[in-house]
Amino acid sequence: MSAIEPDDADGFPDLTAGEYVLGVLDAAESAIARRRIATEAAFAAEVAAWENSLIPLIDEVAAVEPPLSVWEAIAQRLTPVRRSADSRPGFWDSLAFWRGLTLATGALAAASLAVVVLGRGPEPAAPPAPSAQATLAVAQLTTPDGAAVAYTVTLDEARRQLVVTPTGGARPQNRSPELWLMPDGQPPVSMGVLPNQALVVAAPAGLTGESILGVSLEPLGGSPSGAPTGPVIAQGQLMRL
Repeated sequence: MSAIEPDDADGFPDLTAGEYVLGVLDAAESAIARRRIATEAAFAAEVAAWENSLIPLIDEVAAVEPPLSVWEAIAQRLTPVRRSADSRPGFWDSLAFWRGLTLATGALAAASLAVVVLGRGPEPAAPPAPSAQATLAVAQLTTPDGAAVAYTVTLDEARRQLVVTPTGGARPQNRSPELWLMPDGQPPVSMGVLPNQALVVAAPAGLTGESILGVSLEPLGGSPSGAPTGPVIAQGQLMRL
């Protein structure tokens, strides 16, 4: 990894802009790069040039949908947060719980910076207009005692797509697990009954990358009243990556 320097004293091109676009900088280096984009017009132009050169390559790569085993592996690598059942209020009565969960993501580094070997990098281009970037959030919905992860939930806020993957055992034959959104200070909102396999649905209005979710065990077909009636079997909070 090259150090982030505004100018290279040895006369070699500063590769930081390319490394930033490829996503291979660590957190501290990325923060410095973002500050440079905001304050240095020349560096912002270099970043734009790298984006114009590298991002079109993505279109040449066929999209591959990850298998369900990927979500299961992610859930297994996450450590559930344990809590004391007798020191916290019930799930439906309090929203102050299950914070601090996070998911490490892999950097997009399929190509190294071999594109620039000699001489200068791509000719600087005008900085692009700000655009919305995809934002992912992940939640582990753990059992009330925090001993196991029952569901892994992934939210793509840009595409408004929600993926719910069960990671625990099979549900009871005569009951239906139902997913609930817990808006702050408002009644729970049903997000539907969960099947035994991964579910991909459109994210409902009001669901954000910080929303609190819960799963209750309801009669077959879901709650008859529009509110949770059965015991809570999983709970957790979405955290942005």
